[in-house]
Amino acid sequence: MLLKAILYDPLKLQVVCWLALPEARAQERQLQEVDMKKTGWYRSFVMVVILLGMSFTYVFAGTTSDTPIDQRLITQQKRIDDGIKSKQLTQDEAKTLQDNLSYIKAEEARLKAVGKLNAQENERLNKMLDQNSYMIQDKKTNPVKAMAPAPVAPAALAAAAAAASVPAKPAAVSPAPAPAAAAAAAASALVKPVAASTAPAPAKPAAVSTAPVPGAAGVEQRFKNQEKRINDGIKSGQLTQSEAGALRDNLNYIKAEEARLKADGRLDKSEQQRLTKMLDQNSNMIENKKTNPVKVLKDSHLQGRFESQQEKIDRGVISGALTKDETKIVQDNLTKIKAEEARLKKEGKLTTEEKNRLEKMLDQNNDMIQDKTKNPVKRM
Repeated sequence: MLLKAILYDPLKLQVVCWLALPEARAQERQLQEVDMKKTGWYRSFVMVVILLGMSFTYVFAGTTSDTPIDQRLITQQKRIDDGIKSKQLTQDEAKTLQDNLSYIKAEEARLKAVGKLNAQENERLNKMLDQNSYMIQDKKTNPVKAMAPAPVAPAALAAAAAAASVPAKPAAVSPAPAPAAAAAAAASALVKPVAASTAPAPAKPAAVSTAPVPGAAGVEQRFKNQEKRINDGIKSGQLTQSEAGALRDNLNYIKAEEARLKADGRLDKSEQQRLTKMLDQNSNMIENKKTNPVKVLKDSHLQGRFESQQEKIDRGVISGALTKDETKIVQDNLTKIKAEEARLKKEGKLTTEEKNRLEKMLDQNNDMIQDKTKNPVKRM
């Protein structure tokens, strides 16, 4: 009856609707809030999934090619040191793995000297680091072995150089003999050995020597001794990981410098003295870091090269290998490189790129001083 009265009375119906409207609106707002919360949770869930996906993508996609090579070298060095401490690696195995790292560092430095690493070079270095990492991690599955190519024996190099230096047509050096004389010579050649020829033997170039590169053996032995002393210093606790890393970097740097200097087949006295001086400095730091604080030798390298080139210029003047004009040019080049280094140092510590550029300029000037026939003297 009440319902009928409300339905048939418009005024009562309006009153009821008016009273029910706020409650309906409140319910509607509650429903909207629930929907918004659901939507918000859903959106939050989606964002979390996306962020997690990006994180996993970064972790798994952050392969060796994305990890800086320098950081990988440091990490592998620490793993080798840990392997020595835990005795998972023998001294010989650690030495081989250490040599592999040194080889990769030297190769990286050589490639960077030309310019920035391209994708192919970066991939090759990372592949070598992968191989070394596998040997550190599981030597049973991946037996420890040297990665650097085996050096060619000096005798083999000398023999190859000697064979290359023998003129193909010795007769072309002397005037052609008359027909009768040629016949007589041919007949006598059947009886006499070739060594009996009265023609003067061609001069033997300096590179054709069966002896190893002068000074190289002593330097190589010092490398091995210092590497062992660094490993012993880590075991005894006399050297920290960072100090050992700096000392090893010095050794790698000296090795790379030795390889660069030996490119012409010999180490002259000044070059050998410079390598010995750097090895002495590193040795003193290994022996007594209190008296000789551990520091990086790279910073003093350019000064050593300046002094070395100045000595070469002075020797060239004394021996007459360089004319007055040539001496003036290479001396001006050296002065220009020194001035450029001083200018760059004013702006702060030299970057790797700046060091490489100065090294390249010094290489060019050195080539002109050393062999002006192949590298004509010119201003830089």
